Amino acid sequence: MRALAILTLGLAAVPLCGQRLSFAVDVRTADAQLRGREVLDVAVGPDGLWWLATQDEGVLRYDGVAVLAAQWPSVPPIVLGVAPQRQGAYAATSDGLYWVPLDGPAVAVDGMSGPVVDVEVHGDTLWVLKPDGLWTRRGSGSFAKELLESLGGATQFGRRGTAWWVSSSQGLWVRGTSGFWARVRDQAVRSAAVDPSGVWAETEQGLERLTDQGWTSLAAQLTDAQWVPAQDPSSWWLASREGLFWVDDELQPMSALGGTPLDAAAALASDGNGGLLLAARDGMLRIPRPEQWYDVRTAAYNVGRIVSAVRWAPDCFAVLSTSGLELIRPEGRSKLPLPASGVPKGLLEIPGGRWLLCGEFGALEWTGGTWRARLADWVLDAGWVGGTPVLQTTTGWVSWSDGAWISCPPPKVALRPRTQWLESGYAWNWGERGLFVRSAGRGVAPLGSPRWVLRSWEVHEGRQGAQVLLRVARLGDPHAEGRSLRYRLDGGTWIDLGAGRSIVLTGLSSGDHLLELNSEPLQRFRLGVPRPWWAQPRFWVPLALILLAGGGTLGFLGLRRRREARTWAREKAELERMALRLQMNPHFTFNALESISSFVMEQKPHEAVQYLNRFARLMRYTLEKADQERVPLGEELDALAHYAALEQMRFDQSFDYVLEVDDDLDPAEVAVPPMLLQPLVENAILHGIRPLNGRRGRLTLRVLRAVEPQRLRIEVEDNGIGRGAASAQRTGDEGQKRSMATKILGSRLKALSEATGKPFTLSVADLDEGTRVVLALPNDEVWGS
Repeated sequence: MRALAILTLGLAAVPLCGQRLSFAVDVRTADAQLRGREVLDVAVGPDGLWWLATQDEGVLRYDGVAVLAAQWPSVPPIVLGVAPQRQGAYAATSDGLYWVPLDGPAVAVDGMSGPVVDVEVHGDTLWVLKPDGLWTRRGSGSFAKELLESLGGATQFGRRGTAWWVSSSQGLWVRGTSGFWARVRDQAVRSAAVDPSGVWAETEQGLERLTDQGWTSLAAQLTDAQWVPAQDPSSWWLASREGLFWVDDELQPMSALGGTPLDAAAALASDGNGGLLLAARDGMLRIPRPEQWYDVRTAAYNVGRIVSAVRWAPDCFAVLSTSGLELIRPEGRSKLPLPASGVPKGLLEIPGGRWLLCGEFGALEWTGGTWRARLADWVLDAGWVGGTPVLQTTTGWVSWSDGAWISCPPPKVALRPRTQWLESGYAWNWGERGLFVRSAGRGVAPLGSPRWVLRSWEVHEGRQGAQVLLRVARLGDPHAEGRSLRYRLDGGTWIDLGAGRSIVLTGLSSGDHLLELNSEPLQRFRLGVPRPWWAQPRFWVPLALILLAGGGTLGFLGLRRRREARTWAREKAELERMALRLQMNPHFTFNALESISSFVMEQKPHEAVQYLNRFARLMRYTLEKADQERVPLGEELDALAHYAALEQMRFDQSFDYVLEVDDDLDPAEVAVPPMLLQPLVENAILHGIRPLNGRRGRLTLRVLRAVEPQRLRIEVEDNGIGRGAASAQRTGDEGQKRSMATKILGSRLKALSEATGKPFTLSVADLDEGTRVVLALPNDEVWGS
């Protein structure tokens, strides 16, 4: 689900042994759903949710699978900052400070109307920055204004350790351990950062640094910088419109391997596991190991996957990889020929700055521009035991001693390759993806101790009990991605999900259940499943009284109605199953798998992952909603969007899909029968648009409020070849399928009309180009469906 990219650190110019080497940091793109969003701020909450402040979509939250938008009383305001807590987040907006809960609409915070520039939460203290002042609130108390004289045009609030600061158009204010505010600069400051070594300030003249020697200016222009403290107490990660930067004693930009900077970086935050989240031009990016910098000379795209590596001089290595054997020096790379016969096993260092190539040909040393044999026996394994090089050969074990190989007994421990070399002030490491230098000070502090957190949950009532879907995340753990998730319910058998992060519990009875997750210590969650509505006294007691008061007549009518309902339920269930089997037929599944295979064969992993993700969501929607009488129209439209996107990818983006919804209609509040529109969309694509030649197809889905009260009008319109031409081309299984689909849809609409007493009608109109199908149905609300 995630594409991988490697970005070159602008500190590409770190001097090692008098040379300047280029390094790269591992950067990964997040879910494609997060692309194209105007993100102004991002933060990770204590429950692992990603909270995004946006320009025009209000506040968004991401639980690893879905992106959910917060509800607002009216049009969402511009959100400049977000500060998550449990059960919600505070949002600094152009209209004031809001509390955004996980459930329900955003609520304005009393006393904080008008523009709010920034907001932050730490423990039970809330900081709110307005253009003309900084306000604090502890616990449930009232807001108190900090004493910052002449503050105006405030732009940013920051806190690190005991230091607070406010930047504004009137200057920069800093508060230290004394508790008093001091104005350290009287010119406009857009952003700032304070650490034990001094003060950084983003001004109109560029980036400036205040130390004991006074202010100094760096030749760097930044716009709207956001700062995240590194583990090193005097270092920072910085994101601005100009890109991503590492800041210690100087400013060092990050750029892509091709040299393109990470421009348009708008927000930066800790990911909760010691990494970084970056909102950039191409969406949300995640840097899981900011403390780990790869040597570009040995990256996989240069030398292939590394099998073995040895160091033979400071910053000089021999690297055996899938593309051959190379010598890596600060001044360049050179390729060495492999022996004419035999398969290499690996490389082994020996004292004196020497190294050997081991394999079927024995142990060879490169000297004088040629290979010289140092051991003739076939080498099965090579490595170190303690501080001694050891070889396993076909004739026994040998170890290096006093410049020669001597026989030795088999070691009691496994041979290990050497993977770390200490230089002056830094250490080299290697892995399959290349050589790298690691410095803990460049990392970011994790969010608390390692633990599992519950990101989101869904509860669905079923005939066989409740179904609960839980999405969890690992937080405070730099190795979160490699952790296996194991759980058990009510003391039962442990279930291992591996890298999965979604737990599905089915058939749960009402009452309390205990969910345990593997962790140190063991984590426990109490799940309370409510009784179904029909089992609650507030429903069945009044109903029982009404039934008793009704007497025999009502009993007789009820019995007859139940018989009719059972007959209708059987017919409806059969129609639903037939419709779903016809809509999601094996041909569609086979075509989907062939499309995924094609993307993989064409080396398009991103398209393959995107296709597979949408296909999985569509299949899941079909399976989950097949037995429901009504579903929210919004969910039905989302499923149709996934289906249309799959067909667009399958047919090489040969048509456009347009969705139009009346402004006064809320799809989340309208209920419709599931999978009712999919056959109409499928017919329009396959029999109207696909046969087009010479012009681009267009599929339009309109959801309108009908002229009649409490009615909906849904139109499926295409600019295809029309019904006449489609009928002429329709032959074989495909024609039979379309005819059967039309028949089943008609039967289903008739059954729905009889069951509800409300008309469901379908009409077709031929256009100059294409066809328009109009479905008229009742405008039922979700709560009443």
